[in-house]
Amino acid sequence: MLVRNPAYYESAAVTIEEIVFLPVKHNLLVSLYKAGDVDATDGGYMRPQFIRALRGKRDFRCIPMLERGDYAINVRQPPFDNVLLRYALNMATDKKAIVAALEAGQSPALGCVPPMKGYEPVTNMPVVVDGVSFDVLRYDPEGARSLLAKAGFPNGVGPGGRRLSLDLTFSGARTVEEIIQQQWRANLNIEVKLEPRDFVMWIRALLDLSYRGVCQGGWTGKYPDPATFLDLFQSGSVQSGTGWSDPKFDARLAAADAAPSLAARMQRLAECEKFLLAAMPLIPIHFQVYSSLVKPYVRGWASNALNEHLFKYVWIDTNWRPA
Repeated sequence: MLVRNPAYYESAAVTIEEIVFLPVKHNLLVSLYKAGDVDATDGGYMRPQFIRALRGKRDFRCIPMLERGDYAINVRQPPFDNVLLRYALNMATDKKAIVAALEAGQSPALGCVPPMKGYEPVTNMPVVVDGVSFDVLRYDPEGARSLLAKAGFPNGVGPGGRRLSLDLTFSGARTVEEIIQQQWRANLNIEVKLEPRDFVMWIRALLDLSYRGVCQGGWTGKYPDPATFLDLFQSGSVQSGTGWSDPKFDARLAAADAAPSLAARMQRLAECEKFLLAAMPLIPIHFQVYSSLVKPYVRGWASNALNEHLFKYVWIDTNWRPA
């Protein structure tokens, strides 16, 4: 609970006497909201069935957030140290189908950085292999199979006639993992073993690279700048969960920080993202959204990509009446 402080230097701007936060799961929160026991729900991961029912309601808000859902690849472990194999996995992943199945408002991700003002997103990544150009950011099963063969696994079969097998480590619901499992089996003929973990063990596996193959990742931006999504891959950082680093990438990030203008900085950071995607240490899946419910009499509630609220500017319109 937060209580208004009369000694606050801007106390005259604060009209709400107290705010009570309820640490309950989102499905219960929605029920409490419908019953009139809650005035607003914090932006979060609302279940698809709620979103389907609430979409179009005036109380419902859904805005893009600075969060990427992805899958990290352990690049220090053969055969995933082969970038052609990593390209094949990305190109065999139908991200539009995944987003459609989730039905929660996310957008498919080609790159690592969510849309931001003044930042030019990466839309393609042509890579020439043996004289043939492949857009390694595009969903292209045929191209994925070609690159998988060039990586030493024609039709998903490697040396000695053994079928390529990998673990897909994750925590939580398995909807996306089951879709990816099916897509990679169908498009690449590789075996994908799902490895569910509790939250702590999943984080541990991601940070110490103890997983085999691919692991659920993701990142939430801490501030509205592309660097919050790119700094994870600097040398010495374990936050990416991939084991990938490159001194050339570090130098590019440093050059972006030394840019003489905001426009130049954004351009240099875009080049950093392209360099990172050319190495493909992760498979971007989608960019998240915040879904929330706010009563019409709650005024001054500003939704934003960081889901941060200045409650001193929020007020209750006691004159509001239902239409």
